[in-house]
Amino acid sequence: MEFIEILQVVEVAVFPVTVKEYGDCIDVYRLSTPLNWCSQLEYPMRPVVGVTQEDARRFCKYNSLKLLT
Repeated sequence: MEFIEILQVVEVAVFPVTVKEYGDCIDVYRLSTPLNWCSQLEYPMRPVVGVTQEDARRFCKYNSLKLLT
């Protein structure tokens, strides 16, 4: 039996989405504010956390990105 290995090229961002980047899209794309959003705003260059999977998908869609699962 012969096996063929198929590899898919995937590009992954070097840096995660920051609080500022996500915040800039909340009103434009009607995204929900993540958990502890007020606390996160104090650190705009940190990675955003507490985003729902649906909002992550929408953020990626509107920014021409793909969400890895």
